[in-house]
Amino acid sequence: MPSNKTSRTNILWQESVGDQWQLYAPPTRPSKSECAIWREHLAKKKHARTLVLGATPELRDISHSLKHDVTLIDVSLSMMQSMQRFMRVREPQETWVRANWITNPLQSAHFDFVIGDLVMGNVPFALQPKFLETVARVLKPRGYFIHRTFGGFPYSVQDTYKRFSRYAHTPLSPLHDNEICLDLLNTSWNPKTFACETTVVRQKIRRFLATCALGERKGMRFMRDRFNLLFCGEKMWWTSPREISERMMRKHFRIIARVSGNDHALTESMPIYILQKI
Repeated sequence: MPSNKTSRTNILWQESVGDQWQLYAPPTRPSKSECAIWREHLAKKKHARTLVLGATPELRDISHSLKHDVTLIDVSLSMMQSMQRFMRVREPQETWVRANWITNPLQSAHFDFVIGDLVMGNVPFALQPKFLETVARVLKPRGYFIHRTFGGFPYSVQDTYKRFSRYAHTPLSPLHDNEICLDLLNTSWNPKTFACETTVVRQKIRRFLATCALGERKGMRFMRDRFNLLFCGEKMWWTSPREISERMMRKHFRIIARVSGNDHALTESMPIYILQKI
C-alpha cells in the first residue's frame, strides 16, 4: 500500500487541481474528440447506472446529458464539490461516495459503466491489479470500463525542448501549454518502477539549464515556469508499458477497442480503452 505521506500528498494534489482546473486544457483534460469517444459508447444504453472515478467535469456532463444515474467516488469530497463549477450541467443530481477506488462500500454488479480519465495512473503500480479487480466487481455482467490512459516514454528534457522549442518564445495557447507540460512529465518515467514524478522533472530541468547553450536557456526557463504553474505540487503517477497494462486488463475484461482522439499532439500515447467485463 502507498505510504501515508504519499497518500496525503496525492489528496493535497487533488484539491489543488480543483483550485486551478481552469489552467488545464487537453491533453491534461479530455479533448473534444476524446469526449466524443466516451459519448458514443455511453449512449448505447439508456437509463444506465454510471460510476465516475474521480470528479472530471467533462465525464460528468456527458453522463448527465445522456440521462444516466450518476455516482462519483473519490477520496476528497471537496474535489467533487469544487469541480462542479466547471460543469455545464447546473445542480447535477449525483450520488457522492467518499472512498478510495480499491477498498470501498460500493455494491457489487451494480453499474452498467465505470468511467474515468487517467485514473489507472493515479493508482500505484503494485495496486493496479486490485484496482481492476474492484472495477470489475462493481460492474454488472458484460458491463463496460471506459478510461483514458497515459503512456510514459524514456526520453529526455532535451527531446521535449526540441519538439516544442518553436513555442518557447511566444505566448502559448492552453493546448500547447498543456502538451509541453505532459511531455515534460514523460521525461521522468522510470522503466523500473513505472513512475513519473514531478520532483524528478524539476531535477532534470535544473540539470539541463546548467549545461544547455545560452540560446536555449530562456526557452527552457519558460517551459519550466509553465510546468511549475500547472504541476505546482509533488505528485507521482504510474504507467506501465502497454503490453503489461493490457495483460492486467485482460484478467477481468475483454479489450473491445483502444481508440485515440485526433486533436492534440499526444493522442497516440493517451488512448481510451473500451473494456467489457468477462
